[in-house]
Amino acid sequence: MTYRSLRNFSVLVFGCLLMWDTPAQAENAQPSSDALVDALIRLQVRKGIITEADAKQLRAEAEALAREPKVSARRAAPSKSSPQVDIGLQYRVMYNAANLPGRESSTFADPDDYDFFRQRFRLSVDVKPVENAGGFAQFEFRNTWGGGPFNRLDARGVRYGYIYYLPAEAHKLTAGILPISDRVGDTLFSADWDFNVGGIEYLGEEGELAYRLSYLRLVDTLDSGLDRDGHFLIGDLSHPVGSAMLGAHAYFLQKDGNSGLTGFLAQEAEEGWYALSLSGDIGESTAKGFVILNQGSLDEDSHTGVAIKGEVSIPAGDASLSALALFTTGDSAGSSRSSSFVTPQGLLGTGGYWQYTHIFAANGPSDVNDLGVNIGNADAGLLTLQSKLDYPFSDLVAGQLDVGWFRATEARNSSRTMGVEVGGMLNIKLTDYLNLEVGGAGAFLGDFFAAGTDDVFEIFSRFQLEF
Repeated sequence: MTYRSLRNFSVLVFGCLLMWDTPAQAENAQPSSDALVDALIRLQVRKGIITEADAKQLRAEAEALAREPKVSARRAAPSKSSPQVDIGLQYRVMYNAANLPGRESSTFADPDDYDFFRQRFRLSVDVKPVENAGGFAQFEFRNTWGGGPFNRLDARGVRYGYIYYLPAEAHKLTAGILPISDRVGDTLFSADWDFNVGGIEYLGEEGELAYRLSYLRLVDTLDSGLDRDGHFLIGDLSHPVGSAMLGAHAYFLQKDGNSGLTGFLAQEAEEGWYALSLSGDIGESTAKGFVILNQGSLDEDSHTGVAIKGEVSIPAGDASLSALALFTTGDSAGSSRSSSFVTPQGLLGTGGYWQYTHIFAANGPSDVNDLGVNIGNADAGLLTLQSKLDYPFSDLVAGQLDVGWFRATEARNSSRTMGVEVGGMLNIKLTDYLNLEVGGAGAFLGDFFAAGTDDVFEIFSRFQLEF
């Protein structure tokens, strides 16, 4: 590089530095960069350092640089990476026609036909600003288009909302309004059916041992001053045994009572559930089951109940045949509790997808209208045998047939006979994420529900987009 070229280069660099806008320059109201560069060039010409031709060339290059986007020193600092955001959506429209009791003029002895539409929208947002922590929220809106005994719970704004932290691989801490389900087939409490409560949960694994520890604030004193706090403790362990999975489960509920309230809120409760579960493959079939001991007291009325369930699923060509049997102890009408099997579902009025039929209890697209039977059966106990056949007609259409027999362990209305239900439905995949389900069921009810009970039916459908 010649001495003359070096001079030109130094002048150009100096001019460019002067043209670099900074917040400090703007704040101090310095002369414009263009004026400074022009004065510098004229000075170099007068002193004979550069010629007029050189000056003309330098001005052209400086003007070209001035037209380029200016860089702020503040903006040039590196920014944090954007958070990872996952969004899920579920929107459904359901139609239901039935004569189940619940509407003003529909009773067990004299059922009346009615129908209604129902819609529900859920939006889920999961935000992770860093790899090992984030927050999740699910928002929901639901309402009905007509009359009828639809879902017993009111519409809500936030269904779930919690923060989570991953302190190590296979470990997770969550706190907030949590989706909590039991580990015994949704027979006690189920996040899928509106068991949404505030609390803290820790999931972890140590080798092949997996565990869950949770504390839930089941009922909370607000500004009423009433002593009605409720506490729910959850502990689950699971460990493989050969090709099977063995589980041990303990759930404990404690709640103070208050005579100024009604229903469960008025009761003093101490209830414990202690269970063993087992699941695994038997050849090409799968089997699972549990035994649960329920010990506790409601308003100092002590009881000890037992629940036993077994279920098997057997492939049959393209089809799958499933069967379940469930038994719980109960007490006779009018007697104090001694052998009753009490469930959180029965205490709180929630439900769970623990069985195959559609009328006796909640199940899939018919879950907005059912008799609400839980495995405790309102202290009467329950014996049920059920079976279902699933068959895929094609990649887009699948069918299901189901049958169930229900009998109470102890009589009501001088009868233990609850009834028999048969039903079926089709699932039609219209496109990815969009499905139409249609079906129907009929139940031949016994006098357990009421003397002279008539038969009931239900026709249901669900049009749903979910991703």
